Amino acid sequence: MGKTDDLIACYYDDLRDKSGIVPDIGLRTKINIGRGLSIYDAGAANVAARQPDELETGKHNSSIKKRSLSDGPGLMDAIERARASQRMAGRSKYPAVVYHMTTRQFGKDHVHD
Repeated sequence: MGKTDDLIACYYDDLRDKSGIVPDIGLRTKINIGRGLSIYDAGAANVAARQPDELETGKHNSSIKKRSLSDGPGLMDAIERARASQRMAGRSKYPAVVYHMTTRQFGKDHVHD
């Protein structure tokens, strides 16, 4: 397996084991590809879940710009629920896992086609 496959497996396991959902491996792969080289960057591979500025940046760049979601309290609530569902993940969360969960919640799978 290559590094990309290892990361896809890691995020899949994180979704399944820490969030309690069985992810769509096809969507999981597309999100990894869409995140590009950032998945290999240690600084971008995790988001500090307690830093509001990082959450806002992720919300704006991923949810609003890439997936055309409307900004509002519902969007941040969805992001917070996705983060909270990673209950055993500690302080840092994988942005790719949060993206997967919010993509499914808002029915935006087609954005990654």
